[in-house]
Amino acid sequence: MDDNRLFSVTISSQQQLVDQLMQHKLKDRYFRLDALPSHEQAKDVGLDIATEAARRTLTALGKKAASDILTTDLAPFLSHRPQMTLSREG
Repeated sequence: MDDNRLFSVTISSQQQLVDQLMQHKLKDRYFRLDALPSHEQAKDVGLDIATEAARRTLTALGKKAASDILTTDLAPFLSHRPQMTLSREG
């Protein structure tokens, strides 16, 4: 296995582990928002790429992913109002 493939497998394994841990710990309070870039978009993004094109591509991917689920799966998260109780001690 070459170095690039080993690194990719390591990152992928870490991502899957964190996703499973969060699903287990947070149950229905966990929501993952993810978007796969197209072949053309994938050329702009990478682990150490911080260009204007990368920023634009990642912003567009995030906006698209959010708009796709905004009124369905994400709606309960956005409409939640926390119940807060303040108490004073001593």
